[in-house]
Order: sequence, then structure tokens, then C-alpha cells
Amino acid sequence: MTTSRYLADYVLTCNADFSLLKNAALDVADGRISWVGERSEAPPHEGSTIQLGGLLMPGLVNSHAHTPMTLVRGAGDGLPLMDWLTKVMWPREGQMTSEDALWGMRLGAAEMLLSGVTSTCEMYLFEEALVEASQDVGIRLVMTPGIISALHGDSFGATDNRIAAIADFHAQHHDPDTLVTVGFGPHSAYDLPLELCSEVASAARDLDALLHIHVCETQDEGAALEAQHGGESTIEILAQHGILDGKVLAAHSVWLNETDMEIYAQKRVRVAHCPVSNMKLASGTAAIQAMRAKGIDVGLGTDGPASNDDLDLWQEIKISPLLARVTELDASSMTPQDALTMATVEGSRAI
Repeated sequence: MTTSRYLADYVLTCNADFSLLKNAALDVADGRISWVGERSEAPPHEGSTIQLGGLLMPGLVNSHAHTPMTLVRGAGDGLPLMDWLTKVMWPREGQMTSEDALWGMRLGAAEMLLSGVTSTCEMYLFEEALVEASQDVGIRLVMTPGIISALHGDSFGATDNRIAAIADFHAQHHDPDTLVTVGFGPHSAYDLPLELCSEVASAARDLDALLHIHVCETQDEGAALEAQHGGESTIEILAQHGILDGKVLAAHSVWLNETDMEIYAQKRVRVAHCPVSNMKLASGTAAIQAMRAKGIDVGLGTDGPASNDDLDLWQEIKISPLLARVTELDASSMTPQDALTMATVEGSRAI
């Protein structure tokens, strides 16, 4: 067993009480934290000791990202979501190569590590390149290979074959001990047929894998789908088709009503909250505290750097409480502790 002891002036635990330990020690055995507390109470130790000083805290978790978009950072500024996707992003991504994605992910992973993000949940193409890049840089990766109708064909493979390809990718790369976890990333129910989304959800459940999907990001994205189903909400439709069963991470979830949130709570759906991206694209404000009050786990995400401009999760930690307070006209509606919990403990549970 390989053990290391890290010494810090302070350890912020980010537990329920937000305990702050002074003159603290943290032991790591074979890559896992085995003990944390004040040095005076530390157990005997025979491994290496690293003097850090300063403050030691859990790594941040980016619960929703498209990190290789570092290569198209800022493209399409000023456009609403659908125009931004169809006129700017998807045409550019359709020209990307695996080598592009490799370097875009390396750059983005380095940016995240520099700002304290140690885990990221990615929905993207070129999944092999993203695994290679994440292991090069040393960041924990939850890889949910994307399924996007506009980009499938040619080098990406037809959507009919994509599910089997992702299952094979899961068999090859899913290994949390090597910092790689694999799920499925169907883009959205407005981009893909419900039947395909349902099939992907079933495949994810068969492997006990995460289903990572964009849901209700803008006010009107589900209008056509809802009109086809007698005015039922997008969430009700997804639930009826089994798409919310299993381990589901619903990115954005901005435009939910009370019934939608009850369905999330019942199905134990997790949410990735991306306030900066939602603000930049004028998508709306998610009712995060109402969801958390129902027991829904909410993590914070940067979304892609093309709709955020960077991958610094501290921005989301700052903006989330401010946005909640100004929306609810209540300065106590979300605390800094709430935001930091979402960026660490809840984000980890969400992904």
C-alpha cells in the first residue's frame, strides 16, 4: 500500500457542518483519502509527508461540460441557443477531427485543474481522444459520448450504430480506478427522436451507466414535442418513455414546473446547473433551491467554453447565489455554502 500524508494550515471538509480543521493532516492510501483531521490526532504514518500549507479542500466537480469547445471559444456570441447551435457550433464541430478534440480537451483539462476542478462530466464526440487527453493531464473523467443527429454520419457513424459503439466503448474504458467512468450522452429530445432516446436510456440502464441529456434549457425548445403530446410537459413525456429511469443527469432543467420537479424527485433525476451559460445565451434561470428542497441533487457545470468563455467553476460558485437572490428577491435564498456544496459533494453525487 502506498500512503502519503498532506499537511495543511487548514482543511475545509465541505461536510454538512462545513467543519474547518486547523493544523490539519490528510492521509491518502492507494489513491483514496483514508483519514483527515487535526495533526495532533493523526494515526501513525510511515509513508511520505508533503507540507502544503494554506487551505486544502475537496476538488471541484464540473457536472456538465463540452470541454473541446476551447477551440471555438466565444464563437457565435450574442445568438440565442438554437441559432448558436445550428448556425455556429454544429457546423464548426462537424469539421473537427479527433486530433482537434485531443488538444482541445488537453487545454481545457489543464484550465480546469488550475482552477481546482478535479472531475468533469463530458458530453462530446471523439470520446477516445477525450479519454487520452484526460489521462495525459490527470483529471477524473465521466465520459458520456454524444449522440447528435446533425453530426452523425461519415466519421461519426449512423445513430443506429452509435448505441452499440458506446456500449463497446464502455466495456473498454469504464474503470473508475483509472479515473474514467463511461455513460451515454443523447443530446436532447428536441434533437433526437423519443424512440431513440428511450433506446439509449435502456442501454444505459443495462450497464448501470449514467444517462446525460440536455433538458428544458430554453423556454420554447420543447414546444413541438409538447404539441404532439397534447400539451403535456417535456418532463412528463420523457418520464412516460422511460427516459428518466435509471441514473439520469439532466443538464440545465431551466423551464420546469412544480409537477416536473416532483417527477425529478420521484425518479431521483440529478441536475447540472449552468448559470453562466444560461445567462450568456439568455436561456433563463433554473429554480435550483426549489429542486434541492425536494431532495434533488444539483451539481454546477460550466457548459462548454464556447457558451461560457472559460472553464472556471468558481464563476458558477459566485454567480449561483447571486442569481438565486436577485431572481427571488431574497438575499438569504442561497448561501455560499450551498454553492460550494453543489460544486463538490452534490456535484459528485450528480455525476
